Amino acid sequence: MRICAGVLLGILPGVIGVIQEAPRPAPDVLVGVSYAPPPGATLAGPDGAVRGELEGIRRAGFNLVVVASRAGTIDRFVEAAVEADLHVLSTAHQPAPLRRIVVGTEANGLQEARLAFWDAVAAGARVMYFSSGERLTRRQILALGETAGIVTRNQPVFAALAPRAHGVRGIEGPGGAAIDVRLLESAELMVIIALNRAAERRDAVISFERDIPEAIWQNLETGTSTSFVMGGGGPVLEHTFAARDALVLMIRKRFRD
Repeated sequence: MRICAGVLLGILPGVIGVIQEAPRPAPDVLVGVSYAPPPGATLAGPDGAVRGELEGIRRAGFNLVVVASRAGTIDRFVEAAVEADLHVLSTAHQPAPLRRIVVGTEANGLQEARLAFWDAVAAGARVMYFSSGERLTRRQILALGETAGIVTRNQPVFAALAPRAHGVRGIEGPGGAAIDVRLLESAELMVIIALNRAAERRDAVISFERDIPEAIWQNLETGTSTSFVMGGGGPVLEHTFAARDALVLMIRKRFRD
């Protein structure tokens, strides 16, 4: 689904209103954070606290902020968000496609949120945001922004991907039952998102159908390369997953001349 509003507040036109004089198209994939201005924060001046936080959210890798309701200063807030190159949604008129990813405060809260994010991407989600019971900390925003930026800074790649129903022949190994492997593809690219839902480290041997490329795949989070082994029935990937871990690999389906 392509969203065409310039500033999004509930997505439906007229719900809260587009205040830009010249609305800009929203990206095909929006990844954001919930946002509430700190107590006593001001929008005044280029160095206002809210403006500084919004600019930090954008630099971290997000392209969306989600606000809880229509505040009295919403017009000025949206103007500040637009200046920071962010789109805005209001949960007061939450659209069905909006996917909330809860960030816990426990030690593994960021890891859990990362797993949930890639789970959402694998399911074809196009509008997602991270949220907690309180304001997200700067550390959480920066850490999650590294993951979100993989998607927001590669819009042509992720906007064209769609879930593929087949391609995995089987998952074996001591921890295979806890591993969930999804495939997405476009005309040019193929992406594997493998999730370890267990709270412990897991070793897995993932077998793919013959039409899945066995050449070198790129790990989108680390930038490193991963090679598959060609087995009797098709390519095979052996991987050790950390607890509540995700593996995201990409390959070009056709090599350019």
